[in-house]
Amino acid sequence: MAVVWGAWSGYFRLGIDLVYSGQSCTIIVYGQSDGYGHNWSGTLNFTGSWSGSKSVSFYSGHGQTVTKELHRSTTTGPGTRSYGANISYWNGSASVSRTVTIAPSGPSGPPPAPTNLKATKTSDTSIRLDWTPASTSSAPVHQQIIQRRFWTSGGWSAWNQMASLTTGSSVPKTWTDTTVKAGNTYEYRVAGKNSKGQSGWSNVVEQYTRAIPPTNVKATLVTTTSAKVTWSQSGQGALRTYFERRVDTGSGWEQWQSRFAYADAWAGSWTDTSIPAGARVQYRAWTVPSKVASWINDAALQSAYSEASNILASLQPPNAPSNLAPNGTVVAVGEPVRLTWVHNPVDTTEQTAAEVQWKWGPQDTWHTIAVGENSYATLDAGSSHYPIQWRVRTRGQHADFGPWSAIAQFDVVDRPGVAVTTPEGDTWDTPELDVAWSFYQAQYRPQSAWNAELLDNDRQVIEELQGSGATTSKRFSTRIENGVTYVVRVRAATWQIWSDWAEQTFTATFLPPELPELVGSWDEDMGAHTLAVVAGDKSGSDKPETVRIDLWRSVDQGATWELVAEGLSTDAVVSDWEGLSLGDTQYRAVAWTHAGANAETVLIIPADSAAIWLGAGSKYEDTARLPYNPEIEITAGRERSSEHYEGRALPVAYAGEHLSRSVKASGLIINDEPENAARVDLERVAHASFPIHLYRDPAGNRIYGTLSTIPATSRWGKAWEWSFTLDETEH
Repeated sequence: MAVVWGAWSGYFRLGIDLVYSGQSCTIIVYGQSDGYGHNWSGTLNFTGSWSGSKSVSFYSGHGQTVTKELHRSTTTGPGTRSYGANISYWNGSASVSRTVTIAPSGPSGPPPAPTNLKATKTSDTSIRLDWTPASTSSAPVHQQIIQRRFWTSGGWSAWNQMASLTTGSSVPKTWTDTTVKAGNTYEYRVAGKNSKGQSGWSNVVEQYTRAIPPTNVKATLVTTTSAKVTWSQSGQGALRTYFERRVDTGSGWEQWQSRFAYADAWAGSWTDTSIPAGARVQYRAWTVPSKVASWINDAALQSAYSEASNILASLQPPNAPSNLAPNGTVVAVGEPVRLTWVHNPVDTTEQTAAEVQWKWGPQDTWHTIAVGENSYATLDAGSSHYPIQWRVRTRGQHADFGPWSAIAQFDVVDRPGVAVTTPEGDTWDTPELDVAWSFYQAQYRPQSAWNAELLDNDRQVIEELQGSGATTSKRFSTRIENGVTYVVRVRAATWQIWSDWAEQTFTATFLPPELPELVGSWDEDMGAHTLAVVAGDKSGSDKPETVRIDLWRSVDQGATWELVAEGLSTDAVVSDWEGLSLGDTQYRAVAWTHAGANAETVLIIPADSAAIWLGAGSKYEDTARLPYNPEIEITAGRERSSEHYEGRALPVAYAGEHLSRSVKASGLIINDEPENAARVDLERVAHASFPIHLYRDPAGNRIYGTLSTIPATSRWGKAWEWSFTLDETEH
């Protein structure tokens, strides 16, 4: 900053310069002459935020302007401080002062709480908030948090954060909530926030939205002077429903009685106990937030009126009941029958009593069952197979019963039975499963529906079939597996009366085919095993036909098996370039029937090749035969590491999952030697597009991996010196 100078006195003055750096400031005091000679010593006194004094001297020649630093001091930390200096000398005195202001590096603390929060309902789906944010230079507002809660029948809900407003070029001071719903009471509060924390909360404001009108308002007479009113309510929160009533005592409808009564909007029912005897009455309702219901006169919050209810008249006997069941059907003998009907009031009153009459056919006399409010009765059909006729009449609040219903009738029959006829026995010999059953009903009622299920041995349903009509056989779509145990079960119905389940447990046991024929040998020219596989001769045999053959290989005496080819025809020739080039390779031919049964033949083929074989191609069929006289190095390892830890003198060892193995080989091939690969053979193998190569040697090694380049150097014009590296990979 520039030096600020005090006033001249005796051709001398004092000045102060301020040098700011981050949270510190260096105060430098200067003395300056004005063309007059000075040569004196004096005491420089400090005032303000520093104190004390210091001896100084000053010299300037006549006609010279000299500026000299007299003192330097540094202050640190945020704040505003004043620094002054003065001195007296032989022909005057001088003074100067400066104010140092160091701004804080961040807020000094959380901002003050916002004030003057107001809420304005702009529509039934939006409420606008306005407030005065509190932000100072030392405690600025970086963010403002808005929270909301709503009123419920159990009190206020928990506060929920609705918005977080970030301060940009100005501090936000308004926000609109567009998620409010009709029929609710809301409260809001706002707080400021910066890196030092959150302010206290503003004042809390409350606002309401218009309630939703009730629906489905219905009135039902309870007595001659009382009625129950029911309704449905939408929305949420605490609401109060007000009822209005109008009455007609014979002189026409009177005016609606405003705010005749009220109830909790979620109660769902209210009883009017002051109906004038013999009058007609009708109701309508509206809803308002219950928190303000006692004083609210604001039409913006009151819901619209509901539709008017039905009109209640004086008590009358009901109409005949309807929808009698069972009717025109059958029931099972010896089991209780539930008789049901629908009460049909004329005056809207619910059923208070009923009489049920029944008899065994038209020749029997009526038997009566007395019933209360329930619209059902239970009848024991007994062991008789006669048809049963029945009828019912009901009563509401009126003293008289209504008329009898029409007569209903149902037949009493024996429960049907089924027996599984297929599969028969405890085995099944094909993958396709048919199920068949017999059906019997003592009164010769026909089968009307059926249900068949296939279960596993743990009785879990695999497949379900069902249908209507007289069908007694079906085929499951699930193909069953050889050697697996299953359960088939069936039931059937006449009308709605179902039989018990009938079931059969069986195990799939398929006949195997004839043993396949397998022959083969090692071919030194190809570097491969050649095999012929043929389906077994089934002449004169009742065994099923072979439909395909799979061929497998083992290079470890049968401990593990590798698939060579699958789905072979019943007469096939296969070449295999992955067997051992020295030693025994086992082959297994597996013949399969259409049903999934199998038979297998194992063949051991020895090989005695003394060469190294390098194979390329998808089947490693492109081979190079190299004499087993080269330099061979096989390296194997596992990923390992060690880590040093505090408090331990030695490192801790770790072993990873990654394995490595590689083979390095080099040697000579003689030109025109028929038992060796030529240079062009090595070149062809190296250029193969399939990414994996196969290395085999007389030591029994088979290594699959990525092949390096194969350099070949001519020696003496008669031979080529070659080398390669193969790094093992998955294959």
